[in-house]
This record gives sequence, structure tokens and C-alpha cells, in this order.
Amino acid sequence: MKAMVLSQIENLQINHYPLQPVEMPIPSPGERDILIRVSTCGVCRTELDEIEGRTPPAFFPIILGHQIVGEVVEKGKNASRFREGDRVGVAWIYSSCRKCHFCRKGEENLCPEFKGTGRDAHGGYAEYAVVGEDFAYPIPAVFSDEEAAPLLCAGAVGYRALKLGKVENGENIGFSGFGASGHLVMKVTRYLYPDSRIFVFSRSHREQSLALELGAFWVGNFDD
Repeated sequence: MKAMVLSQIENLQINHYPLQPVEMPIPSPGERDILIRVSTCGVCRTELDEIEGRTPPAFFPIILGHQIVGEVVEKGKNASRFREGDRVGVAWIYSSCRKCHFCRKGEENLCPEFKGTGRDAHGGYAEYAVVGEDFAYPIPAVFSDEEAAPLLCAGAVGYRALKLGKVENGENIGFSGFGASGHLVMKVTRYLYPDSRIFVFSRSHREQSLALELGAFWVGNFDD
């Protein structure tokens, strides 16, 4: 299969093309894994942190990418959640122990054995990817592949922040920055809290304009 790999930590100010195209064997799924033919994989800020070593990969060469959408083409012998042909997504959490206090609470991201997709295991910048069936998610038909991919990270991060904020309809809501996560969760916020006023703080005039287009009550710089 074709893949884009990172072979070492790079300084992006020096090397603007840190990923290299290679041919690799198609991976084989383990007993409870699924093999996915990748149709699209979103790009995340975390990839920059991996490339420059702020959250370094566990091994090299490694395939980055953790906003994966594709089709199940093969299953391990004990994998039963999906059928071949199902469309699925893979997000940042590649695996966890499934046994510890955090995993039992549904907080796998805090598991001591947490592994990140594209950092601790090969990710989605390739034609195929393998993941445990418990960490793949069915993708509703209402979304195209390209629409679904950002929801697996930027969308999930924003939605989680919204839930942790314990917002009530009618309260003022502030957005600090308005990148990939901000513009996605803006749509969710307006749907869930139609009577709330949304204030967007961003240094970027482009982001400020987008926020207004999406229904922000006020936009401005942090100093404003």
C-alpha cells in the first residue's frame, strides 16, 4: 500500500516536507481488529506537534493521521461489531487497557496504557489502516467522508468542551479562538442553545468574519 511516513523529528521551519511517500505491506488485523480501506484522513494541529517532537511518536518510521474515515474490508476472527463494507471512523484514541478505573468510567483518554492513533500506532495517511473494533465508530450516511473526518477530532474536542462548560440556554458563551474546533462547535452551540449570545475572541480577521457568518453575536480581539 501507499503511505506517507515520518522518519524522524523535524524542524518545520527548515524542512517543509517532513513526510515521505513509501510502499508498505497492507497490515493484517488481529483477532479483535478491523482492516479499513482509508477514503480520507483529516489534518490536525497535533500532527505538527508529533513532527516537531512536542508529543513525539513512539517509533519511526510512523504513519501519522487520526481523523480517519473508510470502509471495513477485513475483520479479525473475533471481531463482530462491524461487517465488511461498513463505513467507519477512527479518532485520536487508538487503544486503552479497557480494565483500569478510567476505562471503566469511559475516560479511556486518561488510561495509563493509552495509545494515540498516528503517534503510538500507525494512523490514516495511508491506503489502509488497522484498529481495534472497540475504537472505531459507525459514520451516519448524512455526512460525506470529508465532512465526517474533522468531527472525529476537532468536532469531538469542541463538543466535549461545551459539555464540560455545563452551559444553559440563554447564557452568554465565549469562544477563545475560532479554528477548526471553534467553527464546528459553533453550529452545535447555536442548535443546542438558540437563546444564547456567542462572543468570539480571535486575532484573525478571517476567523472573525467566519464567526459572524455562522451567527456570532460579537467578534473581536482578546484585548477588545
